[in-house]
Amino acid sequence: MLCVFTLISLIYFNNNSAMGSRARLTNSSDSRLWQLLRSLGSGIGVTTHVKDDRKRVILVTYPRGGSTFTADVIQANSDVFFIFEPLYPTLVEYTGKDLLITDNGIKKRIKRNMTSYTEEVKKVMKAFLNCDSSLFDLPLYVLKSPLLRVRDDTSPLYECAVKIEKYNQTLISHCVKKYIKSCEKKKIILVKTIRYPSEILYNQMKNDPNLYVVYLMRDPRGIISSQMTNFQNFEWKNINRASKEICTLMEKDIQVMEALHDLYPDRVKLMRYESIAFNPLGGATDIYKFLELNLTKNVTNIIKKHTKSNETSCSIGCTVRKNSKSVPYKWRVGANFKYMQKIDRSCGNVYTKMCYVPVDNIKQLKNASFSLIKPCPEYGAIM
Repeated sequence: MLCVFTLISLIYFNNNSAMGSRARLTNSSDSRLWQLLRSLGSGIGVTTHVKDDRKRVILVTYPRGGSTFTADVIQANSDVFFIFEPLYPTLVEYTGKDLLITDNGIKKRIKRNMTSYTEEVKKVMKAFLNCDSSLFDLPLYVLKSPLLRVRDDTSPLYECAVKIEKYNQTLISHCVKKYIKSCEKKKIILVKTIRYPSEILYNQMKNDPNLYVVYLMRDPRGIISSQMTNFQNFEWKNINRASKEICTLMEKDIQVMEALHDLYPDRVKLMRYESIAFNPLGGATDIYKFLELNLTKNVTNIIKKHTKSNETSCSIGCTVRKNSKSVPYKWRVGANFKYMQKIDRSCGNVYTKMCYVPVDNIKQLKNASFSLIKPCPEYGAIM
């Protein structure tokens, strides 16, 4: 009798909660997905259980740092569920800026903005990495980010968010359920992000023994040159400020990553983009060993096809290349030696830590055979 009474009480509570949620939904234009989910009752069957044996991986780097290419190398394995740039709308919402570094800015970034940003980062990342019903407690603007649309794993969730706002359809229940079930089937959840406040990783890694971090570095000269070419987000006359900003941030992040690596050597990996681009299979072997993934023949074929393609162009977020080796130092062709010297002066500490080589003259800069990287044995052979 007690069990029956408890069951009836639960049903009654759920039904009344659903009625209340319906009322709130109709009165709010920016409703949360969780409200809609609850308004549908318990029939959707979305689980809140997180598989403890599933690895959750954050790939951290900077705009134009090579993370999309690196993430695609990892997601070539069918055991990986890939989430592309979930923090972009949060950054814009809380700071008014598209980038954390080197941009002219839409509005002044203040401490309150960045504090709020950091708190939502924790919430957004936890929801995506756990891949459970907490996803539906996120603001709608997070889930309707167009960047979620650029990869197959997250595009269904994006479509659902758009339908809620545009049509207010209860059909979302089908694709939400499908999204979570699809995510739960994978052994590794990979989040690629270029907008991460690294200091919050201390508590995240302490609280989640299955959280792994791959910190991807790229030559600051390549990052800054590529940002300027692709974003036009600063003027070369301001290169002193821009290079100091980015390399100050890099120095801080490197310190954090080194400390985390000391604490969790099996869960933190530092890598250079140039090394992976020059040797994709070697890079894949190294990352796959770190994540305990199988580098199958099929994965090898995908990576080879991806890095030696006949395609001449592709859409946003695409990393298909004719020759991946030509990409990391494409910036050297048109580089201004005077500007590169200024970056060298601002980024000396980063070069020392991550084993990059400054140039002494324009001949070294333009000479493709003059290597701008040297071995970094303390971080492993791939470095």
